[in-house]
Formats: sequence, structure tokens, C-alpha cells
Amino acid sequence: MRLSSSQVILQAAFVLSASLAQASACCGGSFSLPAFILTDEAAQLTATYLVSRPISDVLASGKWVRRTDDELQQTLRLDSAISVSDRWQVNFSAQTSRRSRIVSGDSQSHVNLGDISLSAAYEPWFEDGESLLRPKTLFFAQLLLPTGRSIYEAEDPLALDVAGQGHFNLGFGAIFMKVFAPRWDVFVSPEVHRGLPRTFSTPEGDLQTQPKFGGSLSLGGGWNYSAYRLGVTLTSLYEDGIETDGRVTTQPTPQRYSSLALSLGWLITPDWTTSINYADQSLLGAPLTTVLSRSVSLTLQYRALR
Repeated sequence: MRLSSSQVILQAAFVLSASLAQASACCGGSFSLPAFILTDEAAQLTATYLVSRPISDVLASGKWVRRTDDELQQTLRLDSAISVSDRWQVNFSAQTSRRSRIVSGDSQSHVNLGDISLSAAYEPWFEDGESLLRPKTLFFAQLLLPTGRSIYEAEDPLALDVAGQGHFNLGFGAIFMKVFAPRWDVFVSPEVHRGLPRTFSTPEGDLQTQPKFGGSLSLGGGWNYSAYRLGVTLTSLYEDGIETDGRVTTQPTPQRYSSLALSLGWLITPDWTTSINYADQSLLGAPLTTVLSRSVSLTLQYRALR
């Protein structure tokens, strides 16, 4: 069944907006939403190329410190999703990144493998196009595997080799999406996750880490015309501080920030969609203990019909 162009473009724009809004230049990024199938396809493959530049560090006191060095992160992310039944689907996501920084005229860079994500989603009911009470709905579970090097394992003095969180993370969330024919659409996606304890072996001794809870809320909408969509997404994120005990014992400090993302999507053919996004983490909210960045990314998505 062929769906409306607004539904198809919204799917690609949502995937990119959500992942881009949560892309962080610090410590391997944050828990990122999976690229699920939100329309009526058997399979989906999404490639995203993202370029982000950190602009400010926000201390635990809330003070902003402007970056004076030149750092750039380029990320290639691949998402694949397969429908295993009318209601169930599975997702796999992997990414690699290149981080570079120029300090006092000296350029350094590292290419790093990021964390891998495995997810499953369930559609509890089928969307009723005429009812506001029955939007397109997915409930999902996600397992993040710490395949990327974390800040606790960094060997580079500038931490340019950091590309992962360092902990197994288990998360649960939902996606609610509604298209109001023929022009408008909205979506909401809450998510909560918990990291698992881990001990890192270092030359200075063992370091025990205890992450806690985190969560995010994404709200967005768009205007559709023919094969194009203009969209906006607001995402707020919170992470409890990570307790450490070992060579250094620290008190946990929470992390939070918000991101505003703008997107332009284009339905190239019924099977192919592309979208370009811009996101800024320095415009909204009261950030704490984080690195704020501005990002631009491009996505290309292919969908295979049932």
C-alpha cells in the first residue's frame, strides 16, 4: 500500500531530527532514538552523515565557557529496520565518527567506532486516520552496546578517541505520530533509560562507575506541500550523574540540555527520501554539565514495500 507523501517524508524527517537533536560532541553522545519503520514497509535502510561543531562548555555551576579551539566531529550512522510481522519490527544501528581539533595551529584527529544499538518495537493498535485518540503508535525497547571507546578509556590527551558511553544501556520509549491531511503533521516521543554498572581497568587501577537514569522528550511538527516537508523538532534531555569510585572518587553531577532542529525533506521517488537538518543546542533551556554544539546533517532513506 502506497502512503501519502507527507507520511513518508515525516518518517525520514523524524528519524533525522531525533538523532540529530541528541547528537552531542561530548563523551560519545547520548542515548539516541532508533530509526524505526513508521509507515507500511517491509524493511528500511537509513544513512545519515552529520557534522557537528562544539561551541560552549557548560559547567556544573551552570556557567558557560566559550570554546576557543577549533573542533569538528563527522559521523556516519547506518540504521536498518525489518518488519517481522504486522505489529513487530527490529532495528540495528551502528556509527563511526572522525573527531578533529586544532590547538595552537596543531591539528589532531581520530577515527572511532561508536556504540551499537539493538531495538525492537511493537504497534499496539493500527492508526485510525479519523481519530485523534488513535495516532500511529510504537512502543519500543532498546539495548545500547558499549562498542565505542568511552571517556574512561581515553588515551588521547584531548579525548578525541572517545566515541561511546562506556556502559550497557537499556531503554524504553514510545513514538506517537499523526498526519492531518493534507498539510500538517505532529509527533511526540518520550523515552527513559538506565545504564548498568561497569568496572574499567586502567594503569592507575580499577575504576568503578555507576550510571543511573536518563530520559528525553521530543516534540515536533511539520508542514507538507507536494513532495516536500518543512519541520521543526524540540528535544530536551536529562542524565543523572555517574558515580565513580577508584583512582578518582567523584560526586555525580546531572547533565541536561535542549536542542532545536529544523528540517527540509524531499520525497525523491516513492521508495527514496532525503532530508537535511540543522540543530542548535545553545538556544533553549538551562543546560548543565554538557558540551553544546551546532550540527548539520544529511540523510538518505530507502524503503522496501511489503
